[in-house]
Amino acid sequence: MTRFQDATTWGQIGDIRLWIDKQSPAPDTLQALGLRLHKMTEELGEVALAYSCVMGSDPRKGRSQTEGQLAQALCDAILAGQVALATLVDNPSAVFSQRLPAVHERSLGIVRRD
Repeated sequence: MTRFQDATTWGQIGDIRLWIDKQSPAPDTLQALGLRLHKMTEELGEVALAYSCVMGSDPRKGRSQTEGQLAQALCDAILAGQVALATLVDNPSAVFSQRLPAVHERSLGIVRRD
């Protein structure tokens, strides 16, 4: 059992990262990260396309995708970001868990009084 194999989201992300590493090994972590960042932009392009197809803004394609397909594309983009984070840091769950409250507080205008 690898250090990632567990039933949690981040455990599954780690398993995916390890699988990718085995399928297409990069010479070092920074090159692997670069490939993962490219994958993120590819997935974001899929999100933009799905949104366009949901809105019907491309006359050639019309309303050719559903909101469900757009949601799946968003999930794929999020997952690509999570795999990139798991490539960069040893404990992506902790890094994400530390970051989320800061973004939450900033977004809601919460002033900390530490």
